[in-house]
Amino acid sequence: MRPAGRVPALLSRWGRAAPGGRAGVRGEPCPWAGAARGQTGLVGSRRGPAPPLGHTDRTGVGRVDSASFFARTKPVAHPERFAMIAVRPSERELAFRIAGSTPGFCMVLDVGPEVTLLLPQERWAQVHPVFMDAAVTADFRVVTLEAGVELDEVGYISCITGALAKAEVPVAVISAFTQDHLLVRDRDLGKALAVLQRAGAAAAGRA
Repeated sequence: MRPAGRVPALLSRWGRAAPGGRAGVRGEPCPWAGAARGQTGLVGSRRGPAPPLGHTDRTGVGRVDSASFFARTKPVAHPERFAMIAVRPSERELAFRIAGSTPGFCMVLDVGPEVTLLLPQERWAQVHPVFMDAAVTADFRVVTLEAGVELDEVGYISCITGALAKAEVPVAVISAFTQDHLLVRDRDLGKALAVLQRAGAAAAGRA
């Protein structure tokens, strides 16, 4: 069990300053990156935009069936609050070591000029002194989408994020091999879960 106690406020454009970080706005380059974040995203039909009506996917269905997607999806919120941290490329090995010693959900994304950590905030409060000039955005919650959706099914992420966009819930997506995960603000968690649960209940009612 992780130690109890109040998590220090972390630097972000929404929050207050904390040791071990500096303010950072997502989409702006870190000072050591040398270039702004690119626009290239993850490739894969599960993550791509929904195709036009009349498209036939591998199941033979004539169009993307959003009701089927929602009916198969169970959103599960992780209890921890998370911080997204950009660290220097020279600290990537340290980032991987810390992630490897962190129990539960965590992530390292290494794209060369930018290395990003996603850690529980209590864990970041423990390890931040070992990093130099980290950029931190805090108070995320992770929602795992438990669903039987294959990587080559078309339009799944578009359906999920489209429903959240209509409800004005900002979201980031992390796609793993067998599951997808959403990053939402702690303040938006209840709203996001309600949107997905209503969509799932409506889809189940039409099944």
